Amino acid sequence: MRELGPVLFYPPRRVHLLTRFALLTRFALLTRFALLTRFAPVHAALRDRRPGRAYQHRYSAAEFGQREPDHRWERWEESERWSLGLARTLIVQRRTRPADDLICELIAVADAGHTRTEDEIVGTVIVLLNAGHEATVNTLGNGMRGLLTHPDQWRSIIDGTVDPATAVEEMLRWDALLQMFERWVLDDGVEIGGHRFAVGDRIGMLFGSANRDPARFGEPDRFDVSRGESTHIGFGGGVHFCIGAPLARLELAVSLAHLRDMTPSVRLLDEPEYQPYFVIRGLRGLNVAAR
Repeated sequence: MRELGPVLFYPPRRVHLLTRFALLTRFALLTRFALLTRFAPVHAALRDRRPGRAYQHRYSAAEFGQREPDHRWERWEESERWSLGLARTLIVQRRTRPADDLICELIAVADAGHTRTEDEIVGTVIVLLNAGHEATVNTLGNGMRGLLTHPDQWRSIIDGTVDPATAVEEMLRWDALLQMFERWVLDDGVEIGGHRFAVGDRIGMLFGSANRDPARFGEPDRFDVSRGESTHIGFGGGVHFCIGAPLARLELAVSLAHLRDMTPSVRLLDEPEYQPYFVIRGLRGLNVAAR
């Protein structure tokens, strides 16, 4: 994915994004850094900026409490429908005018007689937008809140004591993006904690609680970026382990390194508030001062 990154497809945009922050004194970290840099590899993989704009506009308006910047983004459902329609349009276009991108790769698999249907291709594109956007943006937001409310931990990254890639693991564990995930019992005889489950029972797995389990992590409530514990379940586990985990880790580590290098004196301007959601844990916004 490094080779597919924004340096190859959008060099002026990338340079502008990364150098701009060195000049700012105050900015909204989620929308002015995390969201924009997060969409760069998605745009590069699809070779099209439009699918992500529905999510980008919706997220920006939600943070600042603004009116939606365009009637298409008035409701989240409307932006999703627009992205679904655009994904189907891109499939039609790529069949007649192939490009070196993810959609063409998926079309090639489908046309070769494998089981990839058009709906599955559309689903893959939407998952790339949804999971990639929510996961990386909110994890960086939650993690930077943790770092800026624990100045000693941020200093350990600035002075090189802790590598950003190591710190990312604690960001994923300590303030988990995904608090709960559901699964259904498929076999007889399943017993957990003395409770027996029947086939078809739905189980709510509390990832946030598991990542603070004192039987697994020493001093689990302590935020320690030097912990280096990568066996948390921030990305799930088993056959359901997140397929995008390597890319998410890379994006988070690179983003954290850029913030360290460009804005080492960054600090919170106000206490962030969390979105009122039960499953996905993320901030409404993260307003910071760079000096």
